[in-house]
Amino acid sequence: MLSRLHIQNFAIIDSLDLEFQQGFSVFTGETGAGKSILIDAISLLLGKPATEDMIAPGASFAVVEGVFEPDPSEDVWKDVAEFGIPSEPLVVTRKITRKKETIFRINGQSILLKQSR
Repeated sequence: MLSRLHIQNFAIIDSLDLEFQQGFSVFTGETGAGKSILIDAISLLLGKPATEDMIAPGASFAVVEGVFEPDPSEDVWKDVAEFGIPSEPLVVTRKITRKKETIFRINGQSILLKQSR
């Protein structure tokens, strides 16, 4: 479960920190409020290809970081264990730059993006 989300320099968001509680979460708001930007940020965190327009105007990079709490009943945690990552909260970080560089980390350990798919 995604328990925390940090976004910096992403699209129109300078900096944002969200905490999610156990259960069902809904993004609501008027057109143009930024709901799809939050979904794009989460998608980027999960391996979606990055585009330069994801970086806020005037910024040289964007960062999306999420904390995922393990649920042993979900198969994805078995897949994570195959990478040698312990079954504890995972901090997943993705940084993209205007130079088309991507840094992808799980608990501070850099991984290749294609490994995460």
